[in-house]
Amino acid sequence: MHLFSIILGDHGQASRLFNNVREKKQVCYVISSSYDATNNCLRIYSGTNTSTLDDTIEEIKKTLDSMRSITDEELENA
Repeated sequence: MHLFSIILGDHGQASRLFNNVREKKQVCYVISSSYDATNNCLRIYSGTNTSTLDDTIEEIKKTLDSMRSITDEELENA
């Protein structure tokens, strides 16, 4: 789960959330994820505004769906 979070959004500008939601779609100012091992949960944080909130949520969902396939390069980098 920790590796999943790193690839998803806990690795700054190299993360999928940063690249897909912030850079490509430009619907938020900041976005990241973190894994809380104590509670076994994944948290996604995003800074956006009300006019792009729905689009931000939709892009987060699409990015989560894309995590079904992780490349060897992403694993090595994580």
